[in-house]
Amino acid sequence: MNTRVAITQVRREIFVEDNKRSLEERIYITIKKLLKDSNRTIQDIDCISISSNDQVDGRAISIMASSGSVGGVGRDIIDAPSSGDHSLIMGYMRVLSGLYESSLIVTWSMNEVDDLKAVQNLTADPIYQRKLGIHDIAAYALQASTYNDYYGISQEAVAQIVVKNRAYACNNSFAHLKKQVTTDEILSSEYISWPLRKLMLPEISSGIVAMIIASENKIEEWGLDKESVAWIKGIGWASDSYWFDKNNLKDLNSLKSASAQAYRQANIKNPIKEINVAEIHDPTAYYELMSYEALGLCEAGKASIFLHEELLQRDTIKINPSGGALSTNPYFATGMMRVAEAALQVIGKTGDHQISNVQTSLATATSGFAGQNNSVFILSRD
Repeated sequence: MNTRVAITQVRREIFVEDNKRSLEERIYITIKKLLKDSNRTIQDIDCISISSNDQVDGRAISIMASSGSVGGVGRDIIDAPSSGDHSLIMGYMRVLSGLYESSLIVTWSMNEVDDLKAVQNLTADPIYQRKLGIHDIAAYALQASTYNDYYGISQEAVAQIVVKNRAYACNNSFAHLKKQVTTDEILSSEYISWPLRKLMLPEISSGIVAMIIASENKIEEWGLDKESVAWIKGIGWASDSYWFDKNNLKDLNSLKSASAQAYRQANIKNPIKEINVAEIHDPTAYYELMSYEALGLCEAGKASIFLHEELLQRDTIKINPSGGALSTNPYFATGMMRVAEAALQVIGKTGDHQISNVQTSLATATSGFAGQNNSVFILSRD
């Protein structure tokens, strides 16, 4: 069994302007660039792990149309349609097993569905919940109001998350939104679903995330510098109950469980001191605050104090220097975008938003109503 697996190359593409290229063309071009950047060919890759979602792509069995674009013709390919980050988890386990030495990981999300809320509603229980019209924003609003009522979080504190992330995004050439916003602008923006205001929610982006992972043996064979890759030190994933209304919405229990798994595997004892950069999937500004607590960065109910008194002045950890999902949100692939950013921070290739001397980074990915499913990835330079 292989004991070490690393991310060797990352490619992320964000499509802001509309163009005439099909999804298949965009995927093909992205993979071609990824392989060129890594000085590899598709023949060098042992297997392919993708995440495609039929409902989000707006077509049945999306993998059939996209498998050729990712190089899957005549090659071993597997699809994890549950969430974009699951393609990395699946590929990682396959390489870790020793049956494969390398894997191409690909996921995407194109803003081409006319009614994303209707797509989200299809994942609800068809008998008891679907007819209520539940969708992501409604579920996150219920979560935010529960959290707010229990801990008394001010909207000014929530607005600080948006201000921070949108300011960071101005230095990220791959960000969708590169315009700073003020607290007054956030708090005067319209309510979408109380207590969530428009600027506390991300816009939908279109994008592709692709990466190559390889075993330590393969990295040696390829002649790569072992300090030029992002080693996967720990991975954890967990799910709350399918009945999201049965979950304790003031706590992100699945994120807490997933982070405990990842910390244990990576031997992280004190995350705030041992992690330099955290890329947190923030489907709402409230969710990022709640993630601080679930990740063990602060005590329950103290996230706003942590943000105000410590985070903005602390040199040992930076959270969402890319701007997070509040700035770039390729819906189904947003979690993998966080992993890509965390990996590039370790590799040292994020450009103008690179944090100096990053040794260890963390990324989270969430999916499902009110964050039912969560994954945590710990990446390191050694």
